[in-house]
Amino acid sequence: MLLPMLSGLSLNVVGIIAFLSFNLIAFAISVFVLFSPRLNLWLCIWNFVMDKLRYILYQKLRAKRREGLLTDIMIKEHKDIKLEVHQVTTDDGYHLVLQRFWCTRSGAAPKKAILMQHGLMENSSVYLLHGEQSIALRMARAGYEVWLGNNRSSLYGQMTLVEDHEGNVQMHEKVNESSFWNYSIDELVKYDFPAMTRKVKQISGLDKIDFIGMSQGAGQAMGSLSSDADMKDHFNSMILLSPACFLRKSPNGLLMQILLQIPESWFGVHEFMMVLSLAPLIMPDWIVGTCGYTIMKMSGFLKRPLGGAESYKTRAKWFKGVPLGCTSTVNLLHWLQVMRDGGVLTRFRTREKYNIEGMLNTWDKQDSSLHKPNVFVILGDDDCVIDHEASRAAFEERDSNNEVIVKTRKVHVANEFGHTDFLWADLENNSHIYDKIQKFLSCH
Repeated sequence: MLLPMLSGLSLNVVGIIAFLSFNLIAFAISVFVLFSPRLNLWLCIWNFVMDKLRYILYQKLRAKRREGLLTDIMIKEHKDIKLEVHQVTTDDGYHLVLQRFWCTRSGAAPKKAILMQHGLMENSSVYLLHGEQSIALRMARAGYEVWLGNNRSSLYGQMTLVEDHEGNVQMHEKVNESSFWNYSIDELVKYDFPAMTRKVKQISGLDKIDFIGMSQGAGQAMGSLSSDADMKDHFNSMILLSPACFLRKSPNGLLMQILLQIPESWFGVHEFMMVLSLAPLIMPDWIVGTCGYTIMKMSGFLKRPLGGAESYKTRAKWFKGVPLGCTSTVNLLHWLQVMRDGGVLTRFRTREKYNIEGMLNTWDKQDSSLHKPNVFVILGDDDCVIDHEASRAAFEERDSNNEVIVKTRKVHVANEFGHTDFLWADLENNSHIYDKIQKFLSCH
C-alpha cells in the first residue's frame, strides 16, 4: 500500500464527541446567521474560539501520526524502488517536502527527471492512488527520476522531518500561528513552485526537467512561468491535467454553489474546513469511504467510478491519505474569487490577471531557436470547474496565419471526464490517458 497509514492512534470517546459537537454547533449557528446578518461579529468570535479548541485536539491527534508516509511503505513493497525524502525552504521561510524515487532494476542512474505537483486540498500521494499502475510508478519504471512535490500546508509541510524518541512525528513550530496560514495561490506561484523546481534541478543535476501538474498544481506552474520569463527555461515538457488556468464562472455542482454563496467571514481563519483533515483519522472506514465519495460527487469534481463499484475500503484508504484538506482559508477564498469571476487565473483581491494567454501567444511568435517547453494539456469535457473550451482555445498552438498546429503544444479533450477523474477515477478509465502522457514525453 502506497498511502500513509495510521499507527499508534488513540483518541477517547469524549474527545471525538467534543470535536464533532464543536463543528455541529458552528454549522447550526452559521445557518441561523443566514437570517440574522447582525450576528456576523459573534460568528467571527465563535470561529476564533473554535479554531483554538480544535487545535488543542488536532495537534494531539496529528502528533501521533508517524512520518512513514510514502518512504518506508514504498521501500518495503517495491524492492526495486529507491526513495529519498528531501526538504527545501522557500524564500519566505516555508519548509516543503519532496519525495524523490527511481527504479533500480536496470542498474543505471536515471537520465530524466519529472516533478509532479498535486491539486487543491491534496498532497503528493494522489499520484500513487493506483499502486503499481499509478502514473508516478509508471514514469519511474520508464526510466525517470520522479519527484513528488508538496505545497506549504500539506500534511508534509505541517510536519518536520524529525521524529521524537517514541517515533512520533513533530508538528511544524508555526503551524498554530495565523501567519502560517496566511497565503493564497499567489504565494504558491511566487515561492513554492520555483523552490521545488530549483531543488529538483540541483539534486538531479539536469539542465531541464519535465513536469506533471493537476488542477491547482498546473495552475501554479503556469502562473509562475507567466510571472517569470526565465522559469520556462527549466522545463523540457509540461503535462497539465485539468489545469486551473481558465475557469468557469459559477461552476456546476451543488456543494460548489453553496460555497460560492457563503460570506467570507464564515470561513474562519487558519486551515479551511479542518474537519476534512481530521475526520478521516478518527472515523470508521465505511464512513470515510462513503462520505468522501459522496462529497466528490456532489461537488461535481468526480464523474467516473471511484475505487470499485462496492469497494468502500479502497475509497477509505484513499481518503485517509488524500485529500487531507490542508489548505488555508485564504487560499480557498482566492479560488472562490476566481470562480465567481470566471476566466483566467487572477491574483487575490487585486484581481490582476496572470498573463498566461499572453505568454502562450509570445511563445507562438518567438524565434524557433529560442527555447519554450512542450506542453500537453488534458481536459475533461464534463469538468465542473475548468472552462475546457476557453482552455483549449488558449493552449492550442497557432502559426503566423492563426491556424491551429500541433508542434510544441497539444490539447486533448476527454469525453465524459470530470475535474479529478484523471487521477482519482478507476484505472480502467485512465490507462489510455497515461499511455498518451508517456507517448508525448517520449516524443519530446
